[in-house]
Amino acid sequence: MALVIMASASVSMAQTLITSTQASTKVILPKSDRVKGLVIRPELGAGVDLSYSGKFIFGLNCTIGYQINPYIAVGGGYNYDSSTQSYYDYSWGYNKHRFSSWFVNFRAYFSDTYISPYFDLKVGTLKIGSNFEPIGMGSGMVGIQWKRFDLGTSIKYCYYYNDSWILALHFAYNIQFGKK
Repeated sequence: MALVIMASASVSMAQTLITSTQASTKVILPKSDRVKGLVIRPELGAGVDLSYSGKFIFGLNCTIGYQINPYIAVGGGYNYDSSTQSYYDYSWGYNKHRFSSWFVNFRAYFSDTYISPYFDLKVGTLKIGSNFEPIGMGSGMVGIQWKRFDLGTSIKYCYYYNDSWILALHFAYNIQFGKK
């Protein structure tokens, strides 16, 4: 009798296991709160200048733009980076590397959920050092947005006397103005 009960319990457990593995489980994440309208994105970054033996770079960005839909945002902004690298400028003497730039920004989100991967592209004019001579810069970033917080990693290319590649980690908060 005990053998019959154990056999029927085993068959019942196997049937439950087969049924539960065949059922599709769908995880539905809540929608993002990105809305059509103005978005302001203050951002902090820290990284290393790969071209100058790993000197530390600290940066501040502020982007003001327009969220076209939950997937696309465009805008422009200002960037300031400072480095531990010193260099000699013939007109100003020894200086720390300081980069300042105005840029245009394009951002694409890959989902309309509160956790969303994104790609961010910035292109602009760069100014360097104390004399602020105009030069060029471009930055590509990939990251994750969680609710209104961003965490991303970027590679920035700066063209001036010597080419410079900067690898950085960024943290930002998105301030949204608009209605659903």
